[in-house]
Amino acid sequence: MRGQRLLQAYIRGVLGRAHYEILEDDGSYYGEVPGFEGVYANAESLEKCREDRGGGFGPIWKVYNRSRQ
Repeated sequence: MRGQRLLQAYIRGVLGRAHYEILEDDGSYYGEVPGFEGVYANAESLEKCREDRGGGFGPIWKVYNRSRQ
């Protein structure tokens, strides 16, 4: 149980370090997590970008959700 809480806290911390920007070419939002090459998200709103579970943040969310079971 303690290990699960530690993992959840770590994942929240990782996603909390994500940086977001608005792309000039199409106005969509782009987010990436420094130190995690290839982990990025792109969506039409900041909220959707933060919650992107199907894109680059998907693997992180899968681990998080498994740790909650």
